[in-house]
Amino acid sequence: ILKSGNYRLSVGVGNTDRELLDWLKSKFDGLISFQKRFMPHRKDTWCWRVTGLRAYEFLKLIEPYCQINRRKRRIELAKEYVAQYLLDSRSQIRRDRVMRESFYRKMKLIR
Repeated sequence: ILKSGNYRLSVGVGNTDRELLDWLKSKFDGLISFQKRFMPHRKDTWCWRVTGLRAYEFLKLIEPYCQINRRKRRIELAKEYVAQYLLDSRSQIRRDRVMRESFYRKMKLIR
């Protein structure tokens, strides 16, 4: 959820090897951020994140390779969300806040 109260489809991958994340960015765009770890037994981490329709395209590509049922269900929900909201006009997105909140709650329930 954004500060504005709007929702955004977002996918992130964290890794200690930046090379993998540079490759993801070259293929799917997005942003790479650095997270310093202050615990001595942990490594610094890089995180790649992509949002909106690019996140949707990424999820469609990785869906066949997901082996964990909860992740598969999250991808299904994300695809359903995109089909109903991101591919429609922006004005309809704003009108259907209750439906978006329903998707958000369903996503939070999948643990």
